[in-house]
Amino acid sequence: MPQIDGAVLGKTKEEAAALNKFIADEFNLFANTPEVDWNRRSTFAQLQDLVFTNQCISGDVLVTLPMKERMGGVYATKIRLIEADRVMNMWGAGTEGDTAAGGPRIFGGVELSPDGEVVAYWVAKRHPASAMLGGLLGGNPILEREDFERIPAFGPETGRPVAFLVGEMERPEQRRAVPMFSKCMTELKNLSRYIESTTVQNVIKSYFTAFVTSAMPSTEMFSGLINDDALTDLTQRNPYHVKLGPGIINWMRPGDQITFPIHAGPESEFEPYTTALCKFIGASLGVPFEVLLKQFNASYSASRASLLQFWGRVKVMRQLLVDQFCQPVFNAWLMEAVARGNVKAPGFFEDPRIFRAWSRCSWSGASPGSIDPLKEIVAADKRVKLGISTLEREALEINGSDWRENALQQGLELAFSLEQGLPYTRNQTATDDPIMPDLLASDDGSGGEPLPPEDGGAI
Repeated sequence: MPQIDGAVLGKTKEEAAALNKFIADEFNLFANTPEVDWNRRSTFAQLQDLVFTNQCISGDVLVTLPMKERMGGVYATKIRLIEADRVMNMWGAGTEGDTAAGGPRIFGGVELSPDGEVVAYWVAKRHPASAMLGGLLGGNPILEREDFERIPAFGPETGRPVAFLVGEMERPEQRRAVPMFSKCMTELKNLSRYIESTTVQNVIKSYFTAFVTSAMPSTEMFSGLINDDALTDLTQRNPYHVKLGPGIINWMRPGDQITFPIHAGPESEFEPYTTALCKFIGASLGVPFEVLLKQFNASYSASRASLLQFWGRVKVMRQLLVDQFCQPVFNAWLMEAVARGNVKAPGFFEDPRIFRAWSRCSWSGASPGSIDPLKEIVAADKRVKLGISTLEREALEINGSDWRENALQQGLELAFSLEQGLPYTRNQTATDDPIMPDLLASDDGSGGEPLPPEDGGAI
């Protein structure tokens, strides 16, 4: 949602609101179509999801903003996502000797200027794994210098962002980010091994159907039952060799006996152990284990505390995506829109203050949801009445909707209700509901239901 700074631009509130609506419509024309994608597959919202997913898996993802005119398209700005594995040093380049000889300073595919500024990215034209596979099939397993492309970070004339990495950095001068799950890789591996070993043990236990031990005084008892080959196999069998399979009966030599612990196994410890591991994993990821396992078996207060704690982590990740992906894409699009004359913005390219005033916007996503929606609405109503929040902010927090669109739709519904002679309860607040005093009086944190004695009842 564009939010231009009307005070800096000399616009009235009405003019600023009209410009915000116009810019939003223009951006939706650019973003809400697969034409925004270089590959013509995803919209801008879907590309956001793809960027975040790859950031979690690979640590970072390279975003490039090439320009290409297409039939039926309004804007030439495109978004192209490049696999993180393809951003790499040129094989044989970027080494200490090459740098000393005046070559580029490349670290993990990120080229730096002599003073440490990011100036370009180096991208392999084919995935390094495909190059190795090509070597096994008779091709060239080595990526030569001509197999790499240098993409500048910014346009040399306009300063327009051309390429940038999206990733969560943890150290100063860190050039490439690490995958999110690298923090808990040991726990994930232990969990995988435990689940696999438990599954294999239960499968093997199901194979042992019956073992028959017999004195077997002679082989005549098998006459007519089995053929000669089977009889020979039986009499010369290795006592430690058995066959496994559903419904198989294993005949054994006299005096041999096998005891299989049918009832022994980790079933009783399976859930506590996996839950404990998930707690460690969730702690390293910043995700409460109740959210990780989608198990809200505690009280309302405990479940809401878990959701609020997780929502704090979500806000950090959202803001990172906004700052590193959404806003740069919006700025690049707005530069093209102004250059084309679709958006009239005097001084846009001359004054950085004017540029920032025009490019200000607010990004909102899906709401966190609620355990007790009725109480959430009552709290929102009180916050607005106390002046500590606004209808716009509450609409974003509760269901991610646009307050202006809601008000416009409600006006249409009101006019239609009056035309049809029907009541319309738009102006009735939650506290006006006759059942609300009783509900609020029982505010024990359980949504109107009594909590267990061990729960203090505090929200």
